[in-house]
Amino acid sequence: MTVSSDFARVVAIIDNDGLPVTDMERVQKLDEAGILEVVISAGSENGVTDDMRFVLYESGEELRDPVNGSSLGQFEIVKGRGRITHLQPRMSILRSTQTRRVLLDPFSVSFVKSSGQASEPRTVAVPFKSIKIGDLVRPI
Repeated sequence: MTVSSDFARVVAIIDNDGLPVTDMERVQKLDEAGILEVVISAGSENGVTDDMRFVLYESGEELRDPVNGSSLGQFEIVKGRGRITHLQPRMSILRSTQTRRVLLDPFSVSFVKSSGQASEPRTVAVPFKSIKIGDLVRPI
């Protein structure tokens, strides 16, 4: 599959009920809570397959080589990485695959320190960063 720099774009955000949101005001509110899924403008007709991995980004400024001044291209401001979880002919759902390990404890930090007990680390999903409708997506 030949991939252009603007392979696909974010066309909607998936809310907590599994429904697409395109209203920018609602998208901003959802972004504050953490967005784990987006709808992209590419599907099976574009060569996308289940479990395919993508990077979600915004195009930044053009950077130049400091020695010869030649263009190095547009800097990509990475907002996350994900994989396809639902595929349709002309659109797909992309879910964040980034995770981090956190310590979750039902008691306060002072209880953990005084008792000497540590909570078990747990892996949690990391939401995409500062998502906007129109952000770029390309396969990785």
